[in-house]
Amino acid sequence: MKAAPRRNRIASGPTPSRAATDTGLARLLELAMRNSVEKVSAMLQIPILIDGATVTPAAASLLELPAATNCVAVLLGIRGETGGNLLMSLTQAGAAELCEMAPPEFKEFMPDPQERLRALLEEMANLLASTYLDVFSEVCSLRLLPTPPSYLAAPSSEVSDAFFAPLSGSSPPSGARLLCSHLVLRAPQVRMLVAAALPGDAVRQISEGARRCMPELFLT
Repeated sequence: MKAAPRRNRIASGPTPSRAATDTGLARLLELAMRNSVEKVSAMLQIPILIDGATVTPAAASLLELPAATNCVAVLLGIRGETGGNLLMSLTQAGAAELCEMAPPEFKEFMPDPQERLRALLEEMANLLASTYLDVFSEVCSLRLLPTPPSYLAAPSSEVSDAFFAPLSGSSPPSGARLLCSHLVLRAPQVRMLVAAALPGDAVRQISEGARRCMPELFLT
């Protein structure tokens, strides 16, 4: 589902509070996730559920698992007219389950499970990131594109550090936001984190654009 076309409507009244802005961004995140899941679900040929959409200060910890939990992740930068980082991450056990869900062509041409998993996750990440960023690009009229994916198999703490590295210039990053959601594939144990870390300037431009073309997102 793509974001609605921009309309010549300007939200009036006082500037929304930070909480109201984060609520609107969370609703925009839901649109972005639905836009992505349609494509990823078709690729894997399985139903995928979206579990949650939260927006918090980027200083908040990404760690949802014990720091030493072995994870598999794909990281992508955001290039164009802003910066930031995107992440898909799941546990090693979840990754093994996902590898068995690969379409037949992956299994045929990549019989080695590790090779297949990496190729599958990188293709999923490319598809998810491009369709995800399309929604944000549309509302703020910025050119937002993903960089090539970077595959990482590491403990949860290392994945978190790599993900937040682009925002490490300030502590805490001024106005930066962490956007998180989860995909549930086939069964609850195959649960994938999808996150975006956006710098303050990108957050401001995206939220201002969303208020202009979809003010209903910010209504309480």
